[in-house]
Amino acid sequence: MFEKFSSALAVLKLFPGCSCDYFQPGDDIRAVLIVAYGAGTIPLQTGDLPARIDHWLRQGKLVVLDSEAHGGRIEPQLYESGSRLLEMGVISAGDMTFEAAATKLMFLLGQYEQPELIRGNFQKSLAGELSELP
Repeated sequence: MFEKFSSALAVLKLFPGCSCDYFQPGDDIRAVLIVAYGAGTIPLQTGDLPARIDHWLRQGKLVVLDSEAHGGRIEPQLYESGSRLLEMGVISAGDMTFEAAATKLMFLLGQYEQPELIRGNFQKSLAGELSELP
């Protein structure tokens, strides 16, 4: 029943000093997974990444924020950039590993066409990959 996976996922791995100008997810991409810094922050002072994210969201793409940090839950609301992303509609990956978040997105993209169903199911633990919020 649930056996379809979709590769309509693009991954953007941030690193200090990176320019994201090269990153242009195509029309066939339905979700973008951003691997951010620490608690889930992105650079606000350089480049136009927030504007790009807003554009992707307006195109109907899901945007998910994960962290390069190993262990623990990302808490994007702790910093200005993360709070801004959450207000825009970016989804937090919580305490999922990158591998779990990417696989879960590919699975959900294969099951559903409606972004709201993908968003809702992404924020639930389906197989123990996400701790419940306190």
